[in-house]
Amino acid sequence: MPIAADTPPFLLGTIGSYADLATIGQLAKHTGGTVYHLPGFNDSVMGEKLSRDLQHNLTRDQGLEAVMRVRASRGLRIASFHGHFFIRGVDLLALPNVDQDKSFAVEIAHEENELGYSSACLQAALLYTTTCGERRIRVMTLELPVTSALSNIFESADVDACVALTARLAAEAALATRPMDGAEKLQNACLEALRAYRSLCPPAAKTTNQFLVPDSLRLLPLYTLAAMKSVLYLGPADARADERSQLVHILSTASPTETTVLCHPRLFQVFPPVERLSSGLPIPLPLTGQAVHPNCAYILDDTCDLSPVSYTHLTLPTKRI
Repeated sequence: MPIAADTPPFLLGTIGSYADLATIGQLAKHTGGTVYHLPGFNDSVMGEKLSRDLQHNLTRDQGLEAVMRVRASRGLRIASFHGHFFIRGVDLLALPNVDQDKSFAVEIAHEENELGYSSACLQAALLYTTTCGERRIRVMTLELPVTSALSNIFESADVDACVALTARLAAEAALATRPMDGAEKLQNACLEALRAYRSLCPPAAKTTNQFLVPDSLRLLPLYTLAAMKSVLYLGPADARADERSQLVHILSTASPTETTVLCHPRLFQVFPPVERLSSGLPIPLPLTGQAVHPNCAYILDDTCDLSPVSYTHLTLPTKRI
């Protein structure tokens, strides 16, 4: 019988206590669960976070006893999967638990040098049981045009998806060898993409000092540099093992948007009130010193925590606190 595990290790002692999260987290990794890490747990400080996480886990949409198969058109093959699952076949994943907070990365490779058709299809089929006991299947099919022009691929690239995939590959490399190897993998992936695009540019453009990068990937160098500064790639003396393991689990299940926000957090001004977007959130500010002003309060969002940022000698209204 498939069993899913959401693993919440709490360190009730000092902040430096070791919980061996790398070992405990394997249960959640292979059953489609989630790892929650609250080091130095204190009810007055982290009690609300624990309550909200637990409430979200119990009320979110969820599927049980699931299997997912990913197919590709002839000439393409599934090279590898990345996420929380158990592999039952070349293209089949066992997911004792699947929910709305999980994402999976799939690498597609060529089996033939050229594809003899104008479009290719990718399909993911998920067979699962609802919490009401109904057996359902959900099928998602994506048709993409086939092109022989490398420039078309650069123009249609999704920077968030690129960062999410390279971040997962770098995290796996950091665990398999040395933390610095993961950072080097991130850097090399970015350099290879920029080098390939530069080779497509006209000779006149290469003689200038202009930074040659496609519009779709103009933020790739920034996100790559931000990801390389993660604690995941620091040495043992600068980062705790549990902290590094927790970040690996977060990257393994985060969506592309969540991954980019984790690498490059969003900064919002909350006081004084500013113009808001249609979503209700304030307009994000650039992460620069010029964007932060005295007598203002800000929130830094990295998808894991909301960190208050403000100058000293700032008096906030009681209602806002």
